[in-house]
Amino acid sequence: MSPSVVVLDYGSGNLRSAERALTRAGADVSVTPDLDAEFPAFAARELGWTDVPLMCGREIPVPGALGRCIRVLVSWNTAKSQREIRHAFLHRAKELRPAWAVEV
Repeated sequence: MSPSVVVLDYGSGNLRSAERALTRAGADVSVTPDLDAEFPAFAARELGWTDVPLMCGREIPVPGALGRCIRVLVSWNTAKSQREIRHAFLHRAKELRPAWAVEV
């Protein structure tokens, strides 16, 4: 049985907040060890992601890996299939998945 979510509008709550929470369900953020001046979640909150659950972590320090890199995996509810999703890779991060990279 697949999980489901039902939102009931009683006319007394903030339905828009519930909609936003369900649209952007959460994000996992990882940074390379050379980025340690601030928590990524703090920066996300400053950019307006105040209602989105965030989890921060560190990338594994593999020799030769791309440095000064922030990865964000956003989970959201969508009717799109996995094939329809396009990933954004900025600057040198395009080296990680050149076939997936799109211009933003």
